[in-house]
Amino acid sequence: MGRDSTLPEDVFERFAEEYDHWFEEHRAEYHVELARVRRLLPCPDSRAIEVGVGSGRFAAPLGITLGLEPSPALARMARGRGIEVIRGRGESIPIRDGVFIGAPGDGHLFPGRPGPGISGTSPDPRSAGDSSDWVS
Repeated sequence: MGRDSTLPEDVFERFAEEYDHWFEEHRAEYHVELARVRRLLPCPDSRAIEVGVGSGRFAAPLGITLGLEPSPALARMARGRGIEVIRGRGESIPIRDGVFIGAPGDGHLFPGRPGPGISGTSPDPRSAGDSSDWVS
């Protein structure tokens, strides 16, 4: 994957431990944000995906079991939290069209919940199949 001129991709590799540790050092802020996301997305179904899953700090407690992440270091942490990780970037999601319905602004995709910005989505979330069918 190429580098973005404003944010080198390897920054997530170099600072993965520090990034993840931030949530321990700032537990109150983390729990406030987690509660906010839970209010917005109270019941993700089994085909929800977190785009930019990072270390899995949000996906795991939210019950989201699939994530998209470009950083191998952060993906390893997410896998350690029980998240199945697809390596990729949000700008070029390597998931077959028609799998997810929409994307709320917090970076999560949920079948059956319409949201802005996702084209080629399926009107029937049952047509998405299991996660092995999702990767393009």
